[in-house]
Amino acid sequence: MRRLLATALVLLAASPVAAAPKTPPCLLVGDETIAGTAPALIGMIGPCAVQAHRGATSTEALSWPAPGAEFKLVVIGLGAHDRDMPRLARNLMKMRRALKAERVFWLRPYHATPGQVVQLMAERYSDGLYDLGRLPTRDGVRPVSFVPVAQTIAGASGRKRPKPKTLSDRQREW
Repeated sequence: MRRLLATALVLLAASPVAAAPKTPPCLLVGDETIAGTAPALIGMIGPCAVQAHRGATSTEALSWPAPGAEFKLVVIGLGAHDRDMPRLARNLMKMRRALKAERVFWLRPYHATPGQVVQLMAERYSDGLYDLGRLPTRDGVRPVSFVPVAQTIAGASGRKRPKPKTLSDRQREW
């Protein structure tokens, strides 16, 4: 009787009816750089949750529903529309602290000031960084093609990020 009950529980737990809704393995958050990169990246790595639209700022992104789930990969593309906003670093740090992910990747905007802030966030958390400045652009916000961005992220998404450096490790580097 116990074997029959144990087998029934195993089968029930494995059935699609009993399974909880599955969270996509990745989350893409940002402005039009993310909205443009998303189709190519999804085609390469599979389904992703996407929270992005043209002109999105970091303040606006913080107001979006928090994902709450743990992801294998999160890609953040914000900052291009925050040029004159002194809260950019605070907003990105708040967002990064709330994320639960094996790997986080940032898209560094073309404009120097927000680009430096994004780069500092990536370095602080030992996250991946893709500098959009390596690609041609017509408007200073979006690359002409999103495919190279998606290819780089897809290629790097299988690696886990290294353990963040401690303050004493950073002091030794100076």
